[in-house]
Amino acid sequence: MSQDSGDSYLLLGSVLSPFSQKLRLLCHHAGLPFRWLPQDGSTLQNLAVQARRQALLFGLRRLSYPQLSSLGELPLVPFLFGPRGASYYDSSAIGRYLHDYPPLRPGVPLIPSAPVPRFFCLFLEEAFDELGLYILHHQRWVRSARTTRAPEL
Repeated sequence: MSQDSGDSYLLLGSVLSPFSQKLRLLCHHAGLPFRWLPQDGSTLQNLAVQARRQALLFGLRRLSYPQLSSLGELPLVPFLFGPRGASYYDSSAIGRYLHDYPPLRPGVPLIPSAPVPRFFCLFLEEAFDELGLYILHHQRWVRSARTTRAPEL
């Protein structure tokens, strides 16, 4: 990522996704210039990025990072698309990649380098990715069901 420059990164993510929001903050902190899609894109640009995403999902294009394991599955969001066809997925993996290969400001750490703080940082991130997701879904689907008519429709 460090050799690429310009405003050619596209972050595809939902404003409702905590993973997309996390990745948006990581990109800002790392100094990566990006456009937030679909919000900041034109119809044509959004159609093009959805075609790139579909090509990844159907195996017509390869991911740049991380390597997809046989047990892995590509999520709905977020994705980070870079110049020259680069494609990244998984907010935690992209965060580690931005830490290891900072795009604009070398030395801006996203992850502590000391072993103990690094362990706790990664542990908390993983724990909240899992636990936080369940809490979010509970809030969104169970608790909100009491205040909306959506379940009745």
